[in-house]
Amino acid sequence: MNVDVKFSGDHEHGFDTIAEIPGTDPKLKDEVVMVGGHSIHGRRHGRDRQRRGPVVAMEVMRILNALQVKPRRTIRIGLWTGEEQGLFGSLAT
Repeated sequence: MNVDVKFSGDHEHGFDTIAEIPGTDPKLKDEVVMVGGHSIHGRRHGRDRQRRGPVVAMEVMRILNALQVKPRRTIRIGLWTGEEQGLFGSLAT
């Protein structure tokens, strides 16, 4: 995966992405195991650090999906941006 992110400052708002693998146990499916990460704009913290959390979270979900895991509890992924621009992403979730 090659992720190229640019931030110009023209549109300062955050974006959230939520996805889940639904639980299969009728008694436990409303319980949620949360996987998440945020991405920052700019390069002040280094290129790799910016994308590590979201990439790891997406890889967890990709592997679970590839293995066709049917979890008893719901597994939810949350990805957000805008932390260093005023918590735009996380305040919206």
